[in-house]
Amino acid sequence: APPQNGGAAAPAMTLLTEQLATTPDHVPALVQRARLHRRDRELGPALADINHALRANKPKKSGIQQSTLYWWKAWIYYDLREFGNEVDAFRQAYELAQKDDRENLQQIAFDYASSLYRANDMKGAEAVYRGMLKADESDTGALAGLARVRIWCGEPREAVEMLTKC
Repeated sequence: APPQNGGAAAPAMTLLTEQLATTPDHVPALVQRARLHRRDRELGPALADINHALRANKPKKSGIQQSTLYWWKAWIYYDLREFGNEVDAFRQAYELAQKDDRENLQQIAFDYASSLYRANDMKGAEAVYRGMLKADESDTGALAGLARVRIWCGEPREAVEMLTKC
């Protein structure tokens, strides 16, 4: 089927769809098409492309880590407002990134902790933020996130102390 979105991305979507008709397991094309679908709020097709990429991915061949794919999947679930699935996908991205993407681990950890916060799992969010600070005590995102959790838990003084470190 032809792509549904129009505008400036239509030629890119057409090229990606044509490539995937020839090489349906081409993970970089699946990811790019999922990103375009997400941008255009076509979340069902975006999720389908990411799930296909997860099944087909061979990181050494594609150059794309599994943690990255789960990270994209989590953001699609966020857009869908499926917060339980979002947390699970960010958790998977976080666990995988500890092995396959140490370079982006702090960002993935921040997104995971934020998803736990949105799901009202303050204990989980606090644990991830504290783990981030253990890895990098100057991580202002982790400090601010932890302060937000402490405020929610009724500890504003502790939060103010943390924020003065930012």
